[in-house]
Amino acid sequence: SSDLTRPNANDIALSLSLPVFENLTTRDLIKIREDERPDFEAFRSELRKKINEELVAAKDGAPARVIARNIDENYLHPGLANIERKIRNSRQAVTKKTALDLTIAATGVGIGLIHTLPLMIAGGITALSGGIPIKSALDSYIEDKRSIKEDSLYFLWQVEQRARH
Repeated sequence: SSDLTRPNANDIALSLSLPVFENLTTRDLIKIREDERPDFEAFRSELRKKINEELVAAKDGAPARVIARNIDENYLHPGLANIERKIRNSRQAVTKKTALDLTIAATGVGIGLIHTLPLMIAGGITALSGGIPIKSALDSYIEDKRSIKEDSLYFLWQVEQRARH
């Protein structure tokens, strides 16, 4: 569409800058789309909604590339950064919690070995009880991953990850 006519949703979609797709072959993209169909459908649906919202909010005469840039800057980039932040924070929390719990458990076992058999048993119990917080951290990590997978941009994030590797 020319800059003098009001763009439609297709014009805006074609004007979006999605560099995550640049390094993928068409075959790879189709395979990812098929493999991740529910995530793709959620992404496509939410992207259509954002395009339509931006169309309604756009000033008369706004070219498709300007509307697309708004979607990119206000939805796509922040959304992908948010997913990346959530994943990084979740991984860090599990790593820290696991390291702390293993240190506490190892200390309990070490104390038990230094003293007598009854204390060794107590140390073993301490080590085992240290596993409960690890389970809690892992459960939290799994729940975080589940909520991340429900994000409408999860498909795009997956494509980005596959394109990097």
